[in-house]
Formats: sequence, C-alpha cells, structure tokens
Amino acid sequence: STEGCTTSMNYDHLGLREWPFRIVPEPEFCDFLADRSTLRKEVEELLVSLENRPTSDIQLIWSWYGAGKTHTLYYLANQCSLGHAQLLPVYAELPREAKGFADLYRVTISQLPIEKLIDAYLEYTTRPVTKAGFARSLDPDLNSALTQAALGERPVQVLLNQWLLGNPLPTAAHRELGVGGRISTTEKCAGILAEIISLLAPRGGSPESDSADIRRVIWIIDEVQRVDDLSLAAQRSVLSGLVGVFNKCATGLTIILSYTGTPREQLLPEWIPADLADRIGLERPMLLPPLRSDEAMLFVRDLLEHFRLPAYHHLGEYYPFEPGAIEDLLKALGRKGDLKPRIIMEALDASLRHLEPHIRSGAIKSIGVAALRESVERLSLDWAGSSAKNKKGKV
Repeated sequence: STEGCTTSMNYDHLGLREWPFRIVPEPEFCDFLADRSTLRKEVEELLVSLENRPTSDIQLIWSWYGAGKTHTLYYLANQCSLGHAQLLPVYAELPREAKGFADLYRVTISQLPIEKLIDAYLEYTTRPVTKAGFARSLDPDLNSALTQAALGERPVQVLLNQWLLGNPLPTAAHRELGVGGRISTTEKCAGILAEIISLLAPRGGSPESDSADIRRVIWIIDEVQRVDDLSLAAQRSVLSGLVGVFNKCATGLTIILSYTGTPREQLLPEWIPADLADRIGLERPMLLPPLRSDEAMLFVRDLLEHFRLPAYHHLGEYYPFEPGAIEDLLKALGRKGDLKPRIIMEALDASLRHLEPHIRSGAIKSIGVAALRESVERLSLDWAGSSAKNKKGKV
C-alpha cells in the first residue's frame, strides 16, 4: 500500500526520492515547473521587472482548469524566496462563500509575517524625517496597536494578531491595544491592509538599498473566478476593497489576480469593473493552456526527473513507467481533450498506487502498456488506435 506516500516513505525501488504525483499542490514542493520552459521564463522576467518597477500594478494569470495554476503561483512565491528577497509574496485564496472583502482581508492577514510588520513599524517610527518614506499618517488604531505590540511582551503581539484578523475581542483587549473596535467594514479592512503593505514595502526603496529590505509586496489572490458566484453585495464589497487597497498603495504593491476559466483573446473576465480594468493596463495576461502531446511527454519526463534519485538515472527517463506506456496514456487522454497537468498526474498517480506494491515485491520491474491500462480502468479512456502488444510489465 502507498498510504501516507507523501511523508518520509522510501521509494528506492522506484528510483525516486519522493512520491512524484501531488494532486493538491503543496507549497514546499512547488520549487520547479515540469516542461513549462516558456512559463518559467515568463515568471523570472516578471519578478526581475517587479524588482525594478517604481509603481504599483495589477497582473492577471488565466488558466484552464487543471493546467497548473496554483502550482505556478506557489512556484512564483518560492522563486521570490530563492532569488528575489526584496519581493515579499503573500498568497491568499478567495474564500468560496465570501460575504465580502473582509473575508479576503482575513485570509490575507493570516499569511502576513507579524514579526516583520512590527520590525517595519519600528523602522517607520525611527526613520529620519528627511528620508523619503511613508508620507501620510497611520490609521490611529493601527498606530496604537503596533506601538503596544512593539513595547509589550508576546501576549500583546498575540492580541495584535487577533485584532488584525478582525476576530471579536473583549473590550479590555481593545483597551490594552488602544483601538476603537473590531476591523470589520470593507473600508476599514482596505485601509488597514494598504497601510500594512506600505509599512512592509515603504516608498523610497531603491535597487541599491539593502538586499534584505522588502521593496514590494506581491499579493497573490487565487481562485478569483469565485467572484462570479458571490452575491451582488459581496461582489461589490470585494471589488471595492481591491480598488481601495490599490489606490492607497501608489508604490510597493503588485496584485496578481489568478483566474480559472477559458481565456478569451484580449478580454478581461466580465466581473472586473471598468475602474479595476483600467488599472490592469495593457500587459498581456499570463496564460496557462492545456499541454500539447509533445509537451505532455516532456511534462511527465521532467516531473519524474525532478524526483529521481541520482544513482537511478540508468533506469530510464520515465521509470517506473515504460516510455510506450506513457505515450499510450497521453494519446488516450488527448482523445478526451484532457492533456492538463492535473489530469495526467491523477491518472499516473492511480496507476502507480495500484502497481507500486508489485514493483516493491519484484513481481514486475516496470509498468508497461497493458499494466497501465488495467490500473486506470475506472477512468474509461478511449484506447482506440493504440496497440497493447507490450507486455503487462517487465519481469
């Protein structure tokens, strides 16, 4: 059995260091993009551009369902940590049943590094007046809460976190932080978030500044197509909050709106209002289409290669699968129009889960065409035009 295969099990018999098929993306494993060389280049060019861009902007990523959107977003965030330390990625998924912007705000705040925020606030309060920096006065509640957290012990910082999350707190807690009440309205949420971003990435940073200084927050908002399913009032609140945050952050902010759907040439999603569309500008959205058949073969090869143990390269690029079996599967998926990374991984995951014990026991040495077909019977694929002459698996 491969129960718990994403933990520390041993896969030497597969020539792999980890289980390669992760249907639900895990941030720590999204440090590579299989096959998508053009996309890798686009991500790198975007990050380099953002490091040197003075003004705030909005980027759009459109993806077909299952084409690897969330994995790409995690990859982008990981690349910031690996090679673009002046960019701070903050990933948030629009809640499926959001009642308004406050729900998106809370998810976003939960991903922010509170310790970095307190440090940024201390930097702001001690910055010389002559130095270009945060120009307008901080929200009085935020200023007071950060002051108390900076001066206080760990319990006060916990209170600050709870208050920023918009959680209900007793009156005594509000008094201890010096705030007037809970953060709950669209306007208050947008104002607080904008000021936090401006503290974390203060105006006046330059490419020559300390490499450890954050110069831009990349606010990644995933699953924004869910706006379509929200009530009219919730839609207005979410979009008003987004515009409010963007308007208050003239510099230091990139909003990445990530959308699942079938992109239309040079058209934005219908729910994006004119005032938000104007801010997206003329830059071409980053598109994630389904894979071509040749790309799909490279995708599987690169995926397995990434997890390949160095001493096992001699087993072949597709091991534990035979190349003919992979080609046969991809042709069948192509007939269904399903050459998307998620669908491919689901099929290969089902096959390997079923056959891994047989490889472990030595009953078969690799997975051939017949064995793979049998292991994914429940997918009801169309194998027409393919030959099953290959053996079930090498023995």
